Parts: sequence; C-alpha cells; structure tokens
Amino acid sequence: VTASSRALMEGALASIGKHYFKTTISDNDVERSKPDPQGYQLAAARIGVPIEDCLIIEDSITGTTAAIASGAYLLGLTHSGPLPMDEKVCHVENLIDLELSGIVELFHPLLVKN
Repeated sequence: VTASSRALMEGALASIGKHYFKTTISDNDVERSKPDPQGYQLAAARIGVPIEDCLIIEDSITGTTAAIASGAYLLGLTHSGPLPMDEKVCHVENLIDLELSGIVELFHPLLVKN
C-alpha cells in the first residue's frame, strides 16, 4: 500500500519484482489515501485476510496513522515520528538484520494474548 500514484509504484515494483506481492494498492485505487486506513482495508479484503490479523510495516507518519486506524498490527520504524504505546504496535529502529523470526518474537506476547 502506497500513497504514491500507480505509475510511480509500478516503476518501483519493476525494479524489485512485482511477483513478490499478492496485491498492490496505490492512491489511484482508493478515494482517500493515507493517513486514511482505506488502502490497508482494501488490501486486506483483496487477499482475504481480516485486517485485525494483518501486520503492516510502516516508515512514515501518515502510514503509521493509517495502519493504527485500520486495526492491524503495526511494526513502525522509530524514525517515522512518535508512535503510540499500543498493544498492537511495536517499534524498531530499522529493518536491517530483522528476519521473520525476529518480527514474530516482537509480537509474540500480543499473539498469545489474543
């Protein structure tokens, strides 16, 4: 999910590989872009997963605002501004050396509780 145009998104995806993504959402696909959660809600609907079961990784203030409003879990990068202390929000400084197992460890207490 990006707040950028479809053309800009397609250019970026061409270099990293669109095949890695089950669906993509640009600002052209929604009536209200970030910080509104509509893009994340649409992405969850397209992949058939309840938004409450999704994990969003965000690096911008508008993106973290949208992610929190959507009801999904959020892995927010701390450079994106102050993040609320919320049971569905984890903070990391960067994604360098963070593997899937590390993300699971961050959220494990939350997942066990729910």
